[in-house]
Amino acid sequence: MLRLLFVVALMLFGAAQSFRGPFYALLFYLGFAYFRPETWIWGSQLQALNLSFIIGLWVVGYTLVSKRDRIEISTPVLLILAFLLHGLISTALSDYFEWSFPWWRGFAKVSVVTVLIISLVNTQERFRTTLVVISLSLGFEGVKQGWFHLLLNPNERNLNPIEILGDNNGVAVGMLMLSAVILSLFQTTSKTTGKGLFGFMLVGSVFRALSTFSRGGLLAFAAMTTVYWSRSKHKIRTGILIGGMATLLLSALPSSYWNRMDTIAADKDQRDFSTAGRLFFWGIAVQMANEHPLLGIGHTNFQVAYNKYDPTNGMWGRGRAVHSTWFGVLAEQGYVGLIMLVTIIFIALRACGRVRKRARRAPNGEQVFAYANGMQAALIAGVVGGTFLSYHYVEVLWHFIGLAIALERVAAHELAKEVVVTPAAAPLQPVFALTAPSGLARTATVDRRS
Repeated sequence: MLRLLFVVALMLFGAAQSFRGPFYALLFYLGFAYFRPETWIWGSQLQALNLSFIIGLWVVGYTLVSKRDRIEISTPVLLILAFLLHGLISTALSDYFEWSFPWWRGFAKVSVVTVLIISLVNTQERFRTTLVVISLSLGFEGVKQGWFHLLLNPNERNLNPIEILGDNNGVAVGMLMLSAVILSLFQTTSKTTGKGLFGFMLVGSVFRALSTFSRGGLLAFAAMTTVYWSRSKHKIRTGILIGGMATLLLSALPSSYWNRMDTIAADKDQRDFSTAGRLFFWGIAVQMANEHPLLGIGHTNFQVAYNKYDPTNGMWGRGRAVHSTWFGVLAEQGYVGLIMLVTIIFIALRACGRVRKRARRAPNGEQVFAYANGMQAALIAGVVGGTFLSYHYVEVLWHFIGLAIALERVAAHELAKEVVVTPAAAPLQPVFALTAPSGLARTATVDRRS
């Protein structure tokens, strides 16, 4: 009963706030999508209502009729929509349309929300509010699991799935991406209570990721922390923070964790079944792409088409996943789709780099600089972790891409206010005049700046 009251109260508060404007409706959607309140109550009544779809329609409709907030038409937006359309064509022409189309329809919602993020998150205040909503919504369950595992059972593997992130590998990458954002919120919060909250969340989210025993998660953690530290303005302070946290949490993991991590660099003869299987699946993906180079085999169709391409007659199992963002898109949308995805991610990373460069020169660009660092580190975690995981259509990756692109527009608007225009030096004024013998007035000047 208490859970039901809690969920109803959250829903009513979010619904009331969503009438303030399209941006607040977007926050309502993001809070609902990442918190998943329907999973907190018994029964399937709330799930049957398909509230996520209804709230999404409300955001789109509200934005379309709004006079203040408009859909941003830019190269990144057009490229995201082109990637979505390419996937639809690939799906429509595939041999597995009935399987593929519902998955594409789900990704269409993800893409539309990404475009809305780029369009509506257009001020620094809105950007921070969006980060806070996503952090609290997604981190609520993940941080709780991380702290419980750290305090009560650090020697065991945490295999509890989080629906929006997937299995243990997906949880590891998603929580690390979230951790980079939480770290940027921690560094840009001046209040002690805020720092305490985000510091608490940071430790819980990182340990939640590491305790999955995901090898891709460890690589993503190493890449994320390295990028964040190397891009930081205050390397000593950031290094102490990240190094201290990493030492604390990694030392709490058991020897079985490190035994598993040792297989990352194992020789061919020492690879475990999981590692060898991934390499085999990637080879199958290349074969699929070579047969369908332009469109691929259709959205999310690797798994359903796998058995047809498997020459081992099931040695690695049936209906297997590709376990790679890059090879997944390569197989399902061909070389064209892969080029579009790489370009979109490059644009997002470049946007963060541009923001960092601009904010570094601005007199009050500290917060924007930290956000750019956080978003860039989060995307790097997604890119590295996604190399070993089917993460190419996951909401958190695309929403963070949208936030990274939106941040460039936010920075251009906010930092422009902080440009101090230095007035040109005043022209030299005559101090006294001498009359020339010819009667023409000649002027002698003294530089008052000397």
